[in-house]
Amino acid sequence: MSGRYLLAVNSKGRLMWATPQAQKLLSDTLLGNADDDFALPEPMTQWLEQAQKGKAGSKTTAMASFPGNEQLRLQYMGKLGPNEFLLRLAKDTSGDVPAEFSSELGLTTREGEVLSWLSKGKTNRDIAQILGLSPRTVDKHLEQIYSKLGVENRTAAAAIAVNARHGKG
Repeated sequence: MSGRYLLAVNSKGRLMWATPQAQKLLSDTLLGNADDDFALPEPMTQWLEQAQKGKAGSKTTAMASFPGNEQLRLQYMGKLGPNEFLLRLAKDTSGDVPAEFSSELGLTTREGEVLSWLSKGKTNRDIAQILGLSPRTVDKHLEQIYSKLGVENRTAAAAIAVNARHGKG
């Protein structure tokens, strides 16, 4: 998943520009075509208003899922100009992997989610943003994960996760 899935919208949720990767993801998953008339669906424009007011730091408003496509999510990244807001598009492919990790590896659901993102190469800061946690909380989850898996570092934990995901556990 190289490349940047970024797009900018105005305060009304109308698409101003998107990277080729974001445009393709929008086209593939949502609309058939992400053209110049693309605008965020109604619940997301309300979410954008909340994010613009600076409430994006809270867990509930930092990310939003598209109605009818819960896997496609937007993350508010900040304001670029007077009427231009940067968003990051993410396709949540974690699906039921954390649940598998949870039962198979003896982790809580949240620890499974943290491990899942860790195994996808995400940094602690990224994981914190994705899951709406503080970086300190992610550190605490990782301590528990290392302890439960009997490993000493993220590389070993990620290797176990990758093996578990591919059924070689």
